[in-house]
Amino acid sequence: MEGLPCCIRNLAVLNSYQMKKLFIHIVVFILAFVLYSCEKPSPTELAVDENQTNENLAIEVIAKEPDNFVYSNGYDSTGITSPVPNFSSVISVSSVKTTYKTKTIKIVLAQAIFFDKNQPIKIRSGRTVGYKTRTLGMVLFDEHPARLVPFIVHRKEHNAVRDSVVGSYHILYKKENIGDPFNFVHESNVDFKLRVMGNIVTHFQIPTPKEIIGSVEIKGNNNLERNFLLSWNGSTQGKIDVVIGGIKKGVDKKEVFPFFKLRARDNGELLIPAYLWKDFPFSLYDKIVFTFIRQKVFDYEPNSTLNDHSISAQSIHSIQLDIP
Repeated sequence: MEGLPCCIRNLAVLNSYQMKKLFIHIVVFILAFVLYSCEKPSPTELAVDENQTNENLAIEVIAKEPDNFVYSNGYDSTGITSPVPNFSSVISVSSVKTTYKTKTIKIVLAQAIFFDKNQPIKIRSGRTVGYKTRTLGMVLFDEHPARLVPFIVHRKEHNAVRDSVVGSYHILYKKENIGDPFNFVHESNVDFKLRVMGNIVTHFQIPTPKEIIGSVEIKGNNNLERNFLLSWNGSTQGKIDVVIGGIKKGVDKKEVFPFFKLRARDNGELLIPAYLWKDFPFSLYDKIVFTFIRQKVFDYEPNSTLNDHSISAQSIHSIQLDIP
């Protein structure tokens, strides 16, 4: 063994037990290396430039082709971006500001929607686009009875949008101090009650978040080089969502269509780099809309009435900008 490399000579003098033990260690190392190499990062996680933040930025593409996407549950008023309900019961209260140039409009909103998951609404392709709703009883927010109004589902088939009434839902709504007698107080609680046959079957307090106040600064001269610097009154903990969408050209109803959503640390500042805008359909929109959402989710102990639910309060600030 004089001419052998030292590593081979050392292996040769190992006894059988040592050889077996070494072999096992090598196999384990190889398997671990292979598994680690094959593991793919989550497609929604993207590292941000270290000069801007040390946190990761979670990105969710909501509608890559807005022309084929019908969405009208008003995420800029409710904070809910999924067009198809994920829960049987959705209870939310919102304080909303919409800013365009120097004008800001304020809205407060409380709603409760009870979906019947046994009655899906489908389009011709077989895809589910929603569910019919049901009425459980009387809903009260801070002792104010919510109005029962038609629940409308918008669906697109053969390039035409059809509206269908699929039940009712409970709502309180006030715009610029005109409307229902409901107030949203930040960093407080909203009292919720559900009465069935005159009896209170569900009662809890929904905690409300700190008010969010955002701003957007444009940096760059064209779409390929343009960055957007988002600023807001940051909090000491938690995360916020920012939904980027647009208001389409040539439509009478000025609905905001979402394109992608960012989830970032609630630290008060976020730079959206130019490369994230490479697929954004600027040519389709009159305005681009940045919606800041600070949300508190309430974890209610399930009961027979609300066993599958989403309960939340959100402060929302939407900023509309003309397409540069």
